[in-house]
Amino acid sequence: MIQRYVIRFGVLIMLFILVWTTGCQSGDPVTSDTSVDEPESRPSSSASLLAALTVSDENMEHDEIADELFRRYLAGFMDPALPADRRIRDFIIESIEVREQNENGFQFLVTYSVLPDQEEDYVLAGNGRVRDDGWITNRTYFADVRQDGERYYLTNVGTGP
Repeated sequence: MIQRYVIRFGVLIMLFILVWTTGCQSGDPVTSDTSVDEPESRPSSSASLLAALTVSDENMEHDEIADELFRRYLAGFMDPALPADRRIRDFIIESIEVREQNENGFQFLVTYSVLPDQEEDYVLAGNGRVRDDGWITNRTYFADVRQDGERYYLTNVGTGP
């Protein structure tokens, strides 16, 4: 009987360590593009969409697409309907580096800063440094972008690739 509890406790500890070391992943669908909710506009194999963008300019580079998608993603956290512990007042995208590309999309690394709407309530998850003026700087995320024709979808963001 005790052995069964020890095994269960060990499994729980291993799961906790796994979640702790893999980083924070965002799965909340936040988007300023309302057409994302239409089934016909979704890519064939997307689980969660964080932002979407239609690009008709063939000369638009992946870093420009990534910048616009991430701006839309962060703008979703400015919604007054969000709880104070997640809401931001402003943001700055400092850099974007496209890391991997394939026929289905690409991955990028973004460094950015956010200004929480209510500093005392905001929960700092992942990474970053809190400055005296309230800004949280040097936040980094890896983000996945999926392409379906002229549509680009931000499908995953997190502290690790």
